[in-house]
Amino acid sequence: MSYLEPREFIMKASEDEIKDFIRERLSRELNRKLGSHLRNKDVKELLKSEHLRFDMSGYGAGDNDCYFNNFEILKLFSDCGIWDFVSYLYLDAYKGTMTLYWGWWENSVPRNSPTLLANNTTEDKYQCWTTTEIIYDIILKLSIEPREQEWNTRRFI
Repeated sequence: MSYLEPREFIMKASEDEIKDFIRERLSRELNRKLGSHLRNKDVKELLKSEHLRFDMSGYGAGDNDCYFNNFEILKLFSDCGIWDFVSYLYLDAYKGTMTLYWGWWENSVPRNSPTLLANNTTEDKYQCWTTTEIIYDIILKLSIEPREQEWNTRRFI
């Protein structure tokens, strides 16, 4: 089986395959961060079934701890193209509800996006969603759908 770049993989994979990819990447990163600090083999085995999660409380030990933790998790998926079609992407949390703000600056609105000309900021709320579901939705909205729209636009020009 040949290796596919993440952008290619998400365009061809099913929803379940993409969610497995997300879980695997989150788990690998958690193991990378904590694995070298653990000595107990049983704990290391338990850790294999765990993965990074968004901090959904909105509270942190210091200023913006929650934001930075969540942003670091989003950065793990930058190679999936989540920043290719947006100018900004901000994930906010408060009492279990995540709010994703994304959009284009005035001078970088993509062509064929008349809805974004009037209101170039979009706000999506995620209440009772898992980290994997939120990341999947972000990849779907900000990487898969814009690529399909761009492909369809080019095909008919």
